[in-house]
Amino acid sequence: VWRTDAAGTEMVLNGTIHASEPYYIYENFHGDRLKKWQFGFSCVVVGYEQQFFSKRSGYVTVSDGDSCEGQLAACISQAGAQATAIDSVHDLNVQAAEAALKVGFLSEANYQSVHTMLSANIQPEFFSDTTELYDAVQSGAVRAGLISGQPNATLFRAFASELISPRAFQVAPGDVAKDLVRALDAAVVRTHNTGELRQAEANNPPFRVVEVHTCRSSDPEKVPFPDASTATGLLADVLATRKLKVLSFGAPDDLPDWHQDGNYQVTPPTGFWPEYMRAIETHLATAYREEGKDDIIVERVWRTDAAGTEMVLNGTIHASEPYYIYENFHGDRLKKWQFGFSCVVVGYEQQFFSKRSGYVTVSDGDSCEGQLAACISQAGAQATAIDSVHDLNVQAAEAALKVGFLSEANYQSVHTMLSANIQPEFFSDTTELYDAVQSGAVRAGLISGQPNATLFRAFASELISPRAFQVAPGDVAKDLVRALDAAVVRTHNTGELRQAEANNPPFRVVEVHTCRSSDPEKVPFPDASTATGLLADVLATRKLKVLSFGAPDDLPDWHQD
Repeated sequence: VWRTDAAGTEMVLNGTIHASEPYYIYENFHGDRLKKWQFGFSCVVVGYEQQFFSKRSGYVTVSDGDSCEGQLAACISQAGAQATAIDSVHDLNVQAAEAALKVGFLSEANYQSVHTMLSANIQPEFFSDTTELYDAVQSGAVRAGLISGQPNATLFRAFASELISPRAFQVAPGDVAKDLVRALDAAVVRTHNTGELRQAEANNPPFRVVEVHTCRSSDPEKVPFPDASTATGLLADVLATRKLKVLSFGAPDDLPDWHQDGNYQVTPPTGFWPEYMRAIETHLATAYREEGKDDIIVERVWRTDAAGTEMVLNGTIHASEPYYIYENFHGDRLKKWQFGFSCVVVGYEQQFFSKRSGYVTVSDGDSCEGQLAACISQAGAQATAIDSVHDLNVQAAEAALKVGFLSEANYQSVHTMLSANIQPEFFSDTTELYDAVQSGAVRAGLISGQPNATLFRAFASELISPRAFQVAPGDVAKDLVRALDAAVVRTHNTGELRQAEANNPPFRVVEVHTCRSSDPEKVPFPDASTATGLLADVLATRKLKVLSFGAPDDLPDWHQD
């Protein structure tokens, strides 16, 4: 159903159109309210991630003790190594298409979590610990490995798995938690907007996450806290007791120490998650401060059994800590079908890694000494190579850096993740931006899509914009959402989503799993004989009507998209 106006969105909300196409933006507004507060959503289909890029340069390591010819031989050897360097899952699959590759994992479960993204020619090998896996990659026994967290950057190239596991507060379903969810949403949006989330990450290396925005606003006041005087349900209880009770994984007599993720054995707790929760606590306390009353505080309820989850579902505990997994099951049903959720706080992304090697470009017409000079120059260039937003910010901390953007809006979408020392420069088109990066007028640039890999190093913005089918809220769409969820899970599980990506280069997305199962039969389609609401209409008309952006007499051409 082709529309380009707001009336199309209203037709989704009232059920005249069954659902939007899944490419519509999830985290923005309809009118003056978050879509999250108005629509129902399927499982997330994919996530869009903008790419930073910087000028590509190589590096070489040579020994002063060698002859000129020996050092030149090292250059040539490393040039060959660079030809097979792996910087992405795409590179891994391309090499596997030519010959079977062994890739190392720490468990069968780790392999199963990403196997749909990998070539059938990739052979998994399993290792008992990270040291053994590191040694296997270093020795060449396996071509690459997969871990959670960051491998040693001096030894390995890290590249993202491109599969995101989101994290959010989980609460009881229904109206009892409606106001509490909106209060938590307001707090989460503010932690993104102020950069508190990224500061907590920076304060706790090597902890790394990506931002997954199911709610986003450059003006947090557009995402208000509910009024205390009319608060209902669980939020009313939080305001009355001045405590937000959160389910926390552990036992009172055996508190966890997850190192940089969170150490709860010390007072106050340290690490990313305790620091992040202090920011949430501060925003709630500020929003609901009342004279003569205590500030709202977080009270952890330590449990390791399923009973803790049931206490969230029945409202005895107000919410889970936001580190609990979003996309898995409670009992035999998807959590998405049982819980309410706040805005997503962060996403976890496992990291592949491969042995680090350099490259060098020299001219056969130069003398040996001239070629070595080229090596030395390129070694210096490599010392300042940028492979991540972290690298960009580290260099900006030493001296102000100019970074190029195609619009103010592009800059605003990522500015909370960037150092205050980064100076934005704006360009009218990609050609102009590419030229500026190549000339050194700006240190890096940001675009949607993939820059030319022969000229530029691409590195992720680490900020994900998820995409899902958007439907009318409430029971009228309940069965339709579950049917769409069942279909989405199957496209992830069979690898159809990744095949569609591979068939349409240079289109690139990441998988953001709000629903996941290695056995799709655990995510069943609703029974046709008892289907209700919009799904009943789809079955009667044999048509799924989807809102599509365009006009019947002016259909869009978005090229590979």
